[in-house]
Amino acid sequence: MEKFQTYAPVLREYKFDYFSAEMELNSSGEWVQYKEVILKIMFIEIGKYLAEQNITVTLHFNSETKQHYWDLNTQAKSDLHLYEDLTLKGRYGYTSKLKNETLEENIRSLCWEFKDCLHGRDYGSCAWFELCEKKQFD
Repeated sequence: MEKFQTYAPVLREYKFDYFSAEMELNSSGEWVQYKEVILKIMFIEIGKYLAEQNITVTLHFNSETKQHYWDLNTQAKSDLHLYEDLTLKGRYGYTSKLKNETLEENIRSLCWEFKDCLHGRDYGSCAWFELCEKKQFD
């Protein structure tokens, strides 16, 4: 048995199944897994946080994957792109996925990823170095 609830302030419908796996009704009338919505919110929050830390991030669209991604502008040896599904893609086919649930944990993971992008070099974005220092990465 499925329950339907409407939250008036946001004017969206949510569907709950037996396992409490939430889904959202999108503008096309299709049910979207709630996890996908959370990932997109986290994607936006990461971009906003990095911009607040004076890290220039640029938004692009990959027509092959049909996803937006942030170019994290590391200015290091390797590029780093963060996709809407929180997949990181870098140079030489490198891929990784942010597995953390909080913004703070994801930012710390991105600091690790930035350090990996250096590949032993000492050049990169000053703003990224400052963020890593702030998050106590050496």
